[in-house]
Amino acid sequence: HIRLAHSESNHIRLAHSESNHIRLAHSESNHIRLAHSESNHIRPAHSESNHIRLAHSESNHIRLAHSESNHIRLAHSESNHIRLAHSESNHIRLAHSESNHIRLAHSESNHIRLAHSESNHIRLAHSESNHIRLAHSESNHLRLAHSESNYIRPVFSESNHIRHAHSESNHIRVAHSESNHMRL
Repeated sequence: HIRLAHSESNHIRLAHSESNHIRLAHSESNHIRLAHSESNHIRPAHSESNHIRLAHSESNHIRLAHSESNHIRLAHSESNHIRLAHSESNHIRLAHSESNHIRLAHSESNHIRLAHSESNHIRLAHSESNHIRLAHSESNHLRLAHSESNYIRPVFSESNHIRHAHSESNHIRVAHSESNHMRL
């Protein structure tokens, strides 16, 4: 299971099991915000029923919403691309208004890829290429590669938010120890 838990150790674990759920446990102090302005924050739901889930089931949806009607669903094709199932245009929408949508372009170069190679990083930013990225620069990519420099590590602040790292590599970090690395 891929789990984003809010236990005392706040470990992020990536495992390969038949269910492969991505679960985001939460508390009031453990919100994940992936935005750059007050109006465009991506905020996880505050109820047990609104976890982010990614499973290898027939639905294969990632759901993140404040209500049952506002789930974000990401279906996938045989090519293992993560695609949004909400609309034919395959946009990822994390907001209640048209102005706050995060959109993923549906081209071969703009797919979100969870592969184990350097070329298949998850990129979160706002650029003309329509990648989902966490920053306005090319250097602020969220990478899930199998290199020591590309781990996602949790920020152990009082609020436990996931924040951009201000280092030269600009990686998002979710842990302060080697035992808390995100592992595939």
